[in-house]
Amino acid sequence: MPALRDAGIPFGFIFTLTQANLHELPWVARYAIEQGAGLLQIHPLEEVGRAATALRGQRPGELIANAAYLAFMRLRERVGDSIEIRLDFAHRQVLRDEPWRGWSEAPANGEAIQLADLVSPLVVEADGTVVPLQHGFPRCHALGNLHDAPLRALAARWRQSGGYARFRTECEATLQEVTADRDALPAFNWFEAVSAWLGERAPLASELASA
Repeated sequence: MPALRDAGIPFGFIFTLTQANLHELPWVARYAIEQGAGLLQIHPLEEVGRAATALRGQRPGELIANAAYLAFMRLRERVGDSIEIRLDFAHRQVLRDEPWRGWSEAPANGEAIQLADLVSPLVVEADGTVVPLQHGFPRCHALGNLHDAPLRALAARWRQSGGYARFRTECEATLQEVTADRDALPAFNWFEAVSAWLGERAPLASELASA
């Protein structure tokens, strides 16, 4: 970190939220500010990949997710402009009011839109496969593999072949599912919800992708 600061390279921290470490968040924020970080990203543990076995049972549950949302709001107010803090949880009411936050609308003027505006984040898995949102995302929605072509080419092919259109359709279906219950707690993991919805529909999605 001293080398990064001396070189003038912006940097940030990712805090992986588990079922048991929410109490550490204020200390992490103070440390990040002291070190000169520009960003603190709070990301919930997802039990996929190695975490499915090594950290089984540590995924933050509903109560922790909503406690984290409140802690995030208080912390962001407390630190002000000292550091940018982001939280990778969605809020059901916000998605009801502004569904575009789950995906992007194409510009009305027809201008080209960047891939990052359509789907973010992208994940490069260990074998080079590029998938939307999170590690372990259903492969039927993968952009392709970096061993076969560079990302720019994979992205263009994915969009031209209807990959984004299929992905967005599934996001819309997920949104209807997760916002239907008005009594559900507001904060939840949107990435995980989309992945779970697609996991249940993977055979159908595979058929559509190959059609």
